[in-house]
Amino acid sequence: MKYFLILIYSFILNISFSQTERVSMELPKIQTVPTRILSKANGFCYSESGQWIKALNKISFPAETHEEIDNFVSYDLRDIKINDTSYYLFMKKYNTGWFTYPALMQGWNPTVEAEWCVLKKMEIDSIKILNDTINFIELNPIYEGFVENAYLHRKWNNATYIAEIQKSISKKIIDKEIINNKLILHIAPYKSKNIVRFNFYKLYKGYPSMISQEYKPKDPNGKYSFDVLKIFGNPILFNYCYYESDLISFEKLFVIH
Repeated sequence: MKYFLILIYSFILNISFSQTERVSMELPKIQTVPTRILSKANGFCYSESGQWIKALNKISFPAETHEEIDNFVSYDLRDIKINDTSYYLFMKKYNTGWFTYPALMQGWNPTVEAEWCVLKKMEIDSIKILNDTINFIELNPIYEGFVENAYLHRKWNNATYIAEIQKSISKKIIDKEIINNKLILHIAPYKSKNIVRFNFYKLYKGYPSMISQEYKPKDPNGKYSFDVLKIFGNPILFNYCYYESDLISFEKLFVIH
């Protein structure tokens, strides 16, 4: 009887101990080195004076200011596993910064930030980009977020950004965050000329993001105002601003069929 009571006591003790064990949520596993990357392209913008402005990895603003519509350091795709399911992590790194004296706009401190989103593998692997036409491809992010540095007054850190994304995704899973944005791959390849024109951005109810400044161009004939002509999500985008890469460089990120 005594032996039996000891067994019962041990069983109860084990159950109580197991109920107090701390089990952390498993973090997503993110590939540290991208499998696909695009890091160089010329940006073109149709200016208010009717001239095309060209800049490396940057789409200049149509007026003669120091602003720009957009820039990028790289676009990349890498594998990510969340709860034993494999996805792609699409990330855009871009140049930005902060002023030491913002009221005077003095003391510029450059840094790099990133915007990212998690995508279903099937959506990426089934993409068909057709030659000699404007391809408008809508993708549905599972999760999305930023690696913010300018607001925090810090530089890009290769040792910490993966951990930041992992924790951000885990929090979004717990919060059951709903994503309404569409990731747009706007791509116009011309193999005979060895060029690919493209613009990557997000749309929510017709409003773009993932770009620094929304470009609402003015028609040279004065037909449209900046507030009327919307080019993002519209084939006429390529009449006003885009990036341009050679075919080999672009296909390091997405393959042209």
